[in-house]
Amino acid sequence: MILVLTLLVVNLAFAANAIWEFVPIPRVGRGPGTTEVVRIRENSPTIPYSPDVTHPAATLEPTHALPAPMGDSPIEGVIILSLTDGNYKHLFAYHPQNMPLTRILGSPEWDDIHPMVMPGREQVVFTSNQNGYWDLYQLDLANGAQARLTDTLVYDGEPEWSPDGQWIVYESYVDDNLDIFIKQTSDPNQQPIRLTDNPSLHTSPTWSPHGRQVAFVSDRTADQEIWLADLDTTTNRYQNISRMSGSQEDNPAWSPNGRYLAFDSQASGSSVILTWDQERPEAPPRQIGIGSNPVWSPDGSMILVTIQQPNENGLAVYYLDGTLILPYTKLPSTIYGMSWLPAGYAGLIDNQPGRSVAPMPALWSPALNLSPLPAGGRFGIVPLEDVEAPYAFLHDEIDESFIALRQQIGYECGWDFLASLENAYVPITEPPEPGMNPNWLYTGRAIAFNTLTLQADWMVIVREDFEGYT
Repeated sequence: MILVLTLLVVNLAFAANAIWEFVPIPRVGRGPGTTEVVRIRENSPTIPYSPDVTHPAATLEPTHALPAPMGDSPIEGVIILSLTDGNYKHLFAYHPQNMPLTRILGSPEWDDIHPMVMPGREQVVFTSNQNGYWDLYQLDLANGAQARLTDTLVYDGEPEWSPDGQWIVYESYVDDNLDIFIKQTSDPNQQPIRLTDNPSLHTSPTWSPHGRQVAFVSDRTADQEIWLADLDTTTNRYQNISRMSGSQEDNPAWSPNGRYLAFDSQASGSSVILTWDQERPEAPPRQIGIGSNPVWSPDGSMILVTIQQPNENGLAVYYLDGTLILPYTKLPSTIYGMSWLPAGYAGLIDNQPGRSVAPMPALWSPALNLSPLPAGGRFGIVPLEDVEAPYAFLHDEIDESFIALRQQIGYECGWDFLASLENAYVPITEPPEPGMNPNWLYTGRAIAFNTLTLQADWMVIVREDFEGYT
């Protein structure tokens, strides 16, 4: 498994209340499919998409999640999503007006991600590493029972149901590559059917509500684009439907009536939601609004999206004409997949044995280790155990943050990356490095990692752009 660690800067400055999070490989999932009718008005103000057009900067005003019931809301049902919860990822139920974040699956020993609600049923399929490696599991919301659907040593993830609930389509890491597989749910012992077998990337599958097509992401043409697989033929089975150079398409999701396919398109640091009309396949996709990871409402009238901001993310909801129903609502941690549970099944959340509205645990808390404290309201520096550095010390308020970060990187990457540092605390008597004056290392509130990892290509530094800003 290839592990990529992205750092924005060489020197990591530790604020006293900061939480540093390292993201594992599994990706965000897509929306459910049902059988209701969806319409997009022909006079909709949404515009055709062109990768040559600069996307407008984000203008969504942030709001806070509302924990108390707020009466009637056009957003019906409940959102099922996976969020970082302490050191792990767990499943939550949520409604931005009527339900606070409610943990429905959570263990202090493993991750649960990529939830996907069965169309019109009370079943949820999800990805979990509770057995030590990533497999697919089924959760019955009626009684909280779980069943294991795959049992392989390789990564299985991003599952989605067939319209009749008898099959799942998912991605699996086989032959040093991600490919798409189909598996029967009624008899998990049956061997899966391999839908793609190509050295290119194939990921994020979504099953058409009509049952005879699977949309997925592939980079077989060098660009990452949206493809269709026709299940009724083996000749000319695959079709590129996005055909947009200069951008990266991802996270396809079918409308409940099977006519439209929503996906996100990323270019120049901006991500927008597009819809492709299967009845007018040659027409350019229509732009709904900014966001990524689209999820359709069960009746097909709205699209739920995630909004990425620097060091935070949240939700927004659009009507299909681009009207914003739910402004950007910040969530307390990173999203690892979401789905939309119809209103008629929302009451099942109360039946979950692990149901809890307890707050997410803090990854660390400061503790002052020096006694007595230095005079004048100052703080001292404390030694770091088992760390190689010219001066292995950090500020007394944030050494616990460093310890938590070191442990989390070890968990995510299997590598004690912070055991050897180029620098931690630098005494004021040391001359500054060229171009490094002032330097956070003098405060004891920063670290400089070992640059040999970059020279050895064990790490990459990746530029991140948000709506045109780096």
